[in-house]
Amino acid sequence: MAGWGPRRLALASLLIVFSFSQNPPADLPLLELVRKIADVQRDLPWFWSPPLEGMGEIPYTFHTLHRRRRLDQRDREVKLKKGEGGYYREWRSLQLERISDNGYTHTRCISQDGISPCAGWLVQALSKDSQKWSNFTAEEKAKVAGVRLARTQRRNEFWSAFPNAFRFERIGPEQIRFAPLSDASGIEGQLWFDPATFHLTRMEYTVLADKERLPKGSRFRIELSKSGDGRLLPARVVIHRGIPKAGQVEEDIAEYGNYRRFAVDSEIVF
Repeated sequence: MAGWGPRRLALASLLIVFSFSQNPPADLPLLELVRKIADVQRDLPWFWSPPLEGMGEIPYTFHTLHRRRRLDQRDREVKLKKGEGGYYREWRSLQLERISDNGYTHTRCISQDGISPCAGWLVQALSKDSQKWSNFTAEEKAKVAGVRLARTQRRNEFWSAFPNAFRFERIGPEQIRFAPLSDASGIEGQLWFDPATFHLTRMEYTVLADKERLPKGSRFRIELSKSGDGRLLPARVVIHRGIPKAGQVEEDIAEYGNYRRFAVDSEIVF
């Protein structure tokens, strides 16, 4: 680079560093790659399990569309009867608006089973929850903060143990398969990541042993996409959960979108 001035040399150095950060080498040791991915996940507010924990801790207002149905052993949908007002007795579709408020998520129902407004009992229940949070004492809010802290610790413990708890196989440039080294881990699956940032863009797994929220054989998948401000945020969650007594499977699908930054001076009105 003879004859290059200080400015050109500095610019060339920046371009080299930027190029490396955007395209990490393909021969990066697999375990080191997994550790980088796990380090990034520890800093995110959500935990990779149903329900999608921590969504109340992100500074966004967003919409969710929840759909669920029951399938028989031949993967045929089990038809349910509708009750008064045209709603299903157990809702099959809910469109909600969620507003984050210092660790709590206020929820407004937009439509239920394709009908707007939502059923009165549901609107009242959501309104009651929001009012309850607004009237919490300092002690009750401290308990909520304690739950949030416990969730953070559980997430940190999971991702800290992740690199040493599974056997990994790189099956694509941005895809890794993982299987447990012991029964304690309890899940096996795959993850997809952004090679520039090591953020997960998708993760799916099968439950190998009964868990608190998922029985053995359940399947979980989460997909992320970039919001308007460039952040990777949850876009779609799919859960298949067995109902052994009925010989059926319940399929839950949640789609997240319309993320908008929640201003500090915004007013929550129900």
